[in-house]
Amino acid sequence: MDGCEDVQRELCQLVSRLQQLKKDHLDAKEAAVSVEKVSGSRKLVDAPVPAGFSAVTEGKATILSKLNEDGTQQVFYNPVQVVNRDLSTLVIRGYDAARREKPFKKGRRKEDGLRILEALSATGLRAVRYWKEIPGIDKIIVNDLLPAAVDNIKRNLDYNNVPQSKVVPNCDDAVSLMQRLGTSLSKKQLLSVSDEGAASVLLASEKMDVVDLDPYGTAAPFLDSAISCAEEGGLLCITCTDCDVLCGVHPEACHHKYGAISVKAKYCHEMAVRILLGCVERHAIRHGKYIKPLLCLQIDFYVRVFVRIHSSKAEAKLSISKMSHILQCSACSAFRVKPIGHVRVEKQSREERRTTQGVKRKLEAMSSEENNDANCTVPEVVDRPTAALNPVPSREEPRLKYSTATSVSFCSSFKPPVPGCNVCGGAVWVGGPIYSAPTQDKSFIERLIGIIDAEPSNFAAQKRVRALLAAARDELSDCPLFYQLSSLCGSLHCSTIPVTSFNSALMNAGYRTSQVHCCPEGVKTDAPPEVVYDVLKKWQEKVVAEGHPGPSALNATAKAIVAAPVRVDVDFTHCPGSDVRSRVVGEAKWGKVYEPNWGPKARATGAKKS
Repeated sequence: MDGCEDVQRELCQLVSRLQQLKKDHLDAKEAAVSVEKVSGSRKLVDAPVPAGFSAVTEGKATILSKLNEDGTQQVFYNPVQVVNRDLSTLVIRGYDAARREKPFKKGRRKEDGLRILEALSATGLRAVRYWKEIPGIDKIIVNDLLPAAVDNIKRNLDYNNVPQSKVVPNCDDAVSLMQRLGTSLSKKQLLSVSDEGAASVLLASEKMDVVDLDPYGTAAPFLDSAISCAEEGGLLCITCTDCDVLCGVHPEACHHKYGAISVKAKYCHEMAVRILLGCVERHAIRHGKYIKPLLCLQIDFYVRVFVRIHSSKAEAKLSISKMSHILQCSACSAFRVKPIGHVRVEKQSREERRTTQGVKRKLEAMSSEENNDANCTVPEVVDRPTAALNPVPSREEPRLKYSTATSVSFCSSFKPPVPGCNVCGGAVWVGGPIYSAPTQDKSFIERLIGIIDAEPSNFAAQKRVRALLAAARDELSDCPLFYQLSSLCGSLHCSTIPVTSFNSALMNAGYRTSQVHCCPEGVKTDAPPEVVYDVLKKWQEKVVAEGHPGPSALNATAKAIVAAPVRVDVDFTHCPGSDVRSRVVGEAKWGKVYEPNWGPKARATGAKKS
């Protein structure tokens, strides 16, 4: 018996030792995989460049590029859009950190990695950078319609040592792919797309956390399917390069692509951003969803917006107060933004008002007993007209009432509505609708600035990206569109007013001002156009009084503006915060373009047959 017990004891010890060895082996394997993913796959590529190709390094990725004999690109690549790709990497990192702070819906865990779809990839550069520079990615689907592009994607993935089991190349139509991914199926089916060996395998009915659209031209045809395949709270990254359409050169094309009329004005670049957001919003509300813009910019020759998609039919109804028409004077630079509808809290019944007033009186009595201070003074509230829009009510209000706008005339805060412009009497153009709610999430931008300040070497265009973020953060969120000082002064035939003097005059009159990210000379303000031109008229009087010559002749528009009486007291005394120059605030807000002849490149033609 003693011998059997000894054998049994030895067997138990052997089994426990084998289990410990197995556990140690699994831990070592997991650690090796983690190290390979975090460090090994993210190091710069030092492999030799194959014959007939040229290597392009951006961030931590290196791609192989090949030209046809006539010099045209087989696969589209534009080096100027490095800012776009840096911003995308930065925003996705910020989004991943933000989404982990919020409770996840049923079935998702905070530990789950990001699922990213790059629907229009071309070279695969963006996907390689995402995999190497963004931690916590579970899967990236890299799609393109051209077989030559998919072959190039596979070549670049292999060259960068990126596992194709995690970064999956796929050859398919982007709309069809996103519709399959967004289809609600009870059981996941394995779909394969066969196209001369250039296709790959992916799962259907798997919604994406991030959907990246960067087409050649407009992204409008892809918006509906992109919204349907985005996860709840997912991130849409959208680029449009047809700025001539969005900025008013072709209003008829803008209408049939985006459902809005673009106006050719000095604020056209911000208008382009808001037209695109309005188009995305209209697509979202059809699905009972709404958008929350995080960062929306016009850069160089393209528009780039980052928005989150949330589901709520009640919030979707508030869209009526987020869309506005533009009323632009055809003779001067005056404009107004008119919401297409209003949302207000519904009037309470008599019984509800009686109860509310009784509770309010009790609270006021308790407050007066606790804070009985004879020297306490209440500041006087001055009701003055502004050009800022009212904030959109929250769904937390007990009852909301929706109504259309009462008028689309060029309403003035100082006069009753008239058929033309209240500043000069000129005809009024009507444009839009545009998205007039805030386009920048300031707390999210602060998070991005913290990331880029901590890791500046990880971004190829760090200075330009940092400057764009600073300018977007400081914009007035409730004032759509902006004025350009040279255009304002040109319509009045006066010398250009310094930005500091212009800001000081408006701030001393009780209004707010800020810069705008897409125009160094642009000024946002909540002052009505009448007040803006009053400042310019007083500036011209000041310049003439100092002995400088005034305009030799005025046209009809300038005469009408000068003839109108000044409605506010204008004070050019320097106001703190009015000087927004980089050397004063210690923060650059505009960068330089990187190469000569920058701009949109020719469309890729694919590999030409000999």
